[in-house]
Order: sequence, then C-alpha cells, then structure tokens
Amino acid sequence: MELSKAMSEKVNLDAMRKVFFRNNLFAFLALLFVPIVVMGSLSMYLLHGYIRKNLDKETQILLEQLVSKVATVTDQFNPLILTVDIDGQSSYVARKLLDSVEMSYTDIFLLNNIKDQLSSMRNAREYIHSINLYFTNDHGYYLSDTGKHSLTPKDDYWFDAYVSQKETQRSWTQTNEQSLAGGFSFKLLSIFHILGNGEGVIVFNLRISMLDSLLNAGLLAAGHQALVSGVDGSVLFGSAPEPETRQRYSVRTEVAKPSGWTLTLYSDKGVIFLVYRRVLTLIILLSLLSLVIGVVLSIWLTQRRTRQINAVIHLLEAARDNESLPQIPKRQGPTYGYIIHQIINTFLQQSYLQTQLEARKYKLKTAQLMALQAQLNPHFLFNTLETLNWKVYEMTDKPNQVNQMIEHLSDLMRYSLSSIEDMVSLDEELQSIRSYLALQAIRYQDKFEAVYTIAPEALGFRMPRMLLQPIVENALYHGIKMKKEQGTITIEARVVADALALSISDDGVGMEKHVLESLTQSFSDPEQVRTDHIGLANVNARLFLLYGTTLSLCSEPTVGTVVTMTIQKKNKET
Repeated sequence: MELSKAMSEKVNLDAMRKVFFRNNLFAFLALLFVPIVVMGSLSMYLLHGYIRKNLDKETQILLEQLVSKVATVTDQFNPLILTVDIDGQSSYVARKLLDSVEMSYTDIFLLNNIKDQLSSMRNAREYIHSINLYFTNDHGYYLSDTGKHSLTPKDDYWFDAYVSQKETQRSWTQTNEQSLAGGFSFKLLSIFHILGNGEGVIVFNLRISMLDSLLNAGLLAAGHQALVSGVDGSVLFGSAPEPETRQRYSVRTEVAKPSGWTLTLYSDKGVIFLVYRRVLTLIILLSLLSLVIGVVLSIWLTQRRTRQINAVIHLLEAARDNESLPQIPKRQGPTYGYIIHQIINTFLQQSYLQTQLEARKYKLKTAQLMALQAQLNPHFLFNTLETLNWKVYEMTDKPNQVNQMIEHLSDLMRYSLSSIEDMVSLDEELQSIRSYLALQAIRYQDKFEAVYTIAPEALGFRMPRMLLQPIVENALYHGIKMKKEQGTITIEARVVADALALSISDDGVGMEKHVLESLTQSFSDPEQVRTDHIGLANVNARLFLLYGTTLSLCSEPTVGTVVTMTIQKKNKET
C-alpha cells in the first residue's frame, strides 16, 4: 500500500513538471510572437506606404524635369525664328542674298553675319547638326550655318517636306536617315518653322543619338526610360522598354508646351522598389532572428524555472523523508531563493540542538587541552638550556657557535612562551626576529641576508607579540630556501596616519598565480583553515580578530613576495 502511494506521488510529480514546463514555454512564446508579428506587419505596411508616396513624388519631379529639358530644346530656337521671320531685317538681308547671283563686298559681309548667327547657335549645342534658312528665289539658293548653297538631291529630305506642307502647317517635325560613305548612316530630327506667308522656312536638324543621350542620361541606372513623341504620335527620340516587358513598368506621360511633344516616362518597378524590397527583406530577417533568439531564450528560461521548481520539490522530498539536504544551486531567482531559504531554515532549526551539543563538546575538549598545556613549566626549559650552554662551554673552554645558538634559542623561547596576549613594542618584536634569523643564518650559511628599514618613530609602536616571526619564517622556507643563489629578506616599518605600516618582502621564488589567488581568497575568510602557509593564516586570523583587517599579498614567480599589514594605534597599549 505504501509502495503504491509512493509510486502515485512520483507519477504526479513527473506530470506536474511536464505541465509546468509546457505552460511556461507557451506563455513565453506567446509574449514573444504577438509583438513581433504585430510590429513587423505594421512596420511593413507603413514602410510600403511611405516608400510608395515618396517614389510617386520623386517620379513626378523627374518627369517635370525631363519635360523642362525637352522644352528647352525647342524653346531655344524661338529668338532666332523671330529674328529671321518675314518682317525682320535679317529676313530682308537673307532674301537679298538669295536673289543675287553675284555678291558684292557688302553682300559677302552680310552673308558672314547671317552665317555667324546660325553657326553660333549650332556650335552652342552639340546635338544640333545643321540649320537651313530658305526663302523663295529663282536660283535655288538657301543659307546655312556654313554659308550660301544651291539645292541638291541631298537636301530633298527637308525641301520636299517644306514644299508639300507649307500651305497646311506652320511648324512640324519629321525624322529621316542620312547616309555616309562606307555604308554608315545616322538619324536626324528636323524641326520646321514656316516664315511669313509660306515664302520661307527655317529648318533645325538635330542628331537623334545625342538627343537620346541627353534625355536618358542617368535614367537607365535608376530604372527609368524616357521617350518623346510628336503631335501625331510618331516617335521622335528617346528609348522605351520592349513590348513584352512593359507590364513591369509604370508609365507617366506629360505634354511639353508649346511644341506639343509628349514625353513618356517608363519606370521599372523592380528597380525603383529595390530599396523597399531590401528593407522588407531586412525586416523579415531581423524578425526571424528575433524569433530564433526569443525561442532559445524562452526554452532556456523555462528550463531554468523548471530546474528551480525541481530543486524545491527535491527539498520537500528530502524534508518528508528526513534525508540530508541535496546540493542547492548557487544562483536562484528572488522568489525561488526565498522558498529554498525557508526550507533550509526549517532544517537548520531542526538540527540546532544537535549543533549546540557538538559545540559544547568541542569547548570542553579545548579547555582540557589548554589545561594540559598550562601544566608545562617554561622555567624547566630555560634552566635546561642554561645547563646545556655551560656544558658546551666547559667542553671547549671558550665560547663557540653552539653557545651562540643556545643563547639565541633561549631568548626566542623566553619571548615566545610569554603570554601571547601581551602587547610589545616594535623594537622588542624586531629583537626576537633578529634572534630567529641569527639561528637560521648559522643553519643556512650565506643563503640569505636580512635588511631592516625602520622609521625611528615606529620603534615604540605597540603591537601583538609574535606577529612578524611567522611571516619571516614563511619568506625563508617558501621563498629563499628554494632559490639557488643568495636571497634577501627586507623588513620595513613606518607610521602612516597614526597606524603602523609593516612590510616583509623577499626576492625568492615567488608564487604561481593560482597559488596566490587561493591564498588571498583564504585571507578573506579568516575562519578557513589551511595546512600550507599555516603561519600566514595564523597571523591573518589574529589581525582580523584584533583589528578587523587582513594581510595583503603580492607575489610573482622568480621575482619574490611582499606581505603587508596595518596595525591601528587605537589598539596599542600605553
């Protein structure tokens, strides 16, 4: 029965975990998808409207610019037409020149004036091929920008058109093809203007290829083509897309006044909407990227919450079964952290009495050990060392190195066996250090050198007994001893702002980075016990208890180690 109940509870817990995971995942995905879909759709709609509006406006401006350019081509001839019209002085001179077979000096002068007038306009525009001026005469003469000429068959294209249409039209245009030597040809656009009552005509012959270049300059790259048609609908110049591709072009037309020419602008939708498609593609890609990142984050957050819930469930199961606490994740959210904290507090309260009992047992054992240590009579040790000192002296009949070692050892033991709670001056502490290093110098001959840099005002500063010796010993055994050549131990002391600043450094082998970090980390927790560098740990714990400060370490491999500490004046004895 109990087994069946336990199995049922386990199944229910597993089902609860799955439901929790699914519901949380769906909630995260809903919060993710809704704003992305709404904002993405709205952005595309607004972007399409904005770009379409701007493109329509830009296309209209471009069309107006092209119409103005076409109008400039025709309007520039108006001043010359008015000048040579039948009622003008120039027309009289032209008629006179055309009626005369032989020309006087004055006629030649007048002819040059008219020729210069026509050639100046032709030279001003590269697309103007020639300008012909004709008035009815009996000799078949006409004037051009190159002089006075007789009509020939090559002039039939314009002269025949003039003769056939002078009674019905005042101005018109026509295109024709001119042949060159070698089988080459080119097309001309001829603009006719009847002068007077049809007794004369002025013809402007324009190069169609250059008009094409002028009109479509820069348009093709932007996805546009322009075409100019005459009043009768005939194509004059420009270019247009092939008929089978025109369905992908938007078309705009406008009439150029006063010529009556129609300008048609073809705009390739695929090119002019390229920016829109690129921005649209970018929005879609960013939306997809956001969705992918959002899905990944949703799964991660859901798994994280599920793990937190599982941690709570495991704690509850442990509490129910009276088992030890499972490993708690270091990082928890505020909600789950509070729940887990309360569960742990329950376990702590249950084990409080047991902890108190263990603490009392520990204190009892400590008191017993201290009582045993107190039974050791230090006078016995001093008397024994004194007896050994005299025995050595009797055997050699003179003081020797052993006597010195015994004396240094005796001084060091007398200093160290005094109450460790006593406060001593820095000068007394340094005397103890000198005795210790004198003993070590006899053992390690020429292995190290001690350097003292002590400010005079620091010598009387009161400090705890035996605070420096463990650090000096650490410098000797962990730094200098493992160095092949001779090393140096430097002790510095000075008073800074009513505090004693102490520094013990060595130029030994130093410590690796991970060793230094581990040791420094242990100093931040004075209650942590280390088996290596136990002297430093002891000094650090005493500093923390007495002054609330800790040791500071700096070390580099092959360079050495520096240990610094600060002792506050308020704790010294007067």
